[in-house]
Amino acid sequence: MKPLIESLAKNTHNVWAKEKIKRGWTFGLNEFVDATQKRTPHLVPYEQVDERIKEANREGAKENLKVLQLFGIFLEPPVHEHDEIAEKEISALNSQQRTYRAEATYTVTTGKWYFEFEVLVEGFMRIGWMDVSAAPDTSLGVDDKSYGFDGHLVKKWHLGAESYGKEWKKGDIVGCFLDLNDRTISFSLNGDLILDPSGSEMAFDNVSLILNTKNWNQQ
Repeated sequence: MKPLIESLAKNTHNVWAKEKIKRGWTFGLNEFVDATQKRTPHLVPYEQVDERIKEANREGAKENLKVLQLFGIFLEPPVHEHDEIAEKEISALNSQQRTYRAEATYTVTTGKWYFEFEVLVEGFMRIGWMDVSAAPDTSLGVDDKSYGFDGHLVKKWHLGAESYGKEWKKGDIVGCFLDLNDRTISFSLNGDLILDPSGSEMAFDNVSLILNTKNWNQQ
């Protein structure tokens, strides 16, 4: 029973962490929320979680198992329980990162624009466009002033994250399209436009910002 309880407790944390990441939260030494950033010290792999949180998750798992058993439902612990996706997300957002941003003199306000980059190393990166007025330490895609694509976790970012695109690999070429006439942003991978689940070539629409390029690269 103990392995099952531990697996359920770990799963509770991973589900919580994935939801936090989806809503734009990142790791921080202290709990912090403002208009541009949301940080929590608990967004870490389960093994590093505070023991009090682990114990609370275990107690919750025990209570859930008791309820199921009252209805005659008995669970067996899985042979292998490893949420690789959740742990990959937590590890990526908890890593050391550096922001690269074009100078304000390169701001674009009209027309159609494109730039591309080659993936030279593996790891967590976001690339896209950001409003020129955004604070220098603002993470790409966590607020309403920026739009990004992340081929490591396979997500697009704007006011949080959602599944999008394909995983990129070392040597891939990623293109970033901005159409300020139609107010859309699109991305490509090795020359092919990335489609969303509905088949649309647009990653974002209704874009109406004074934009600037920004690339966030894991160290």
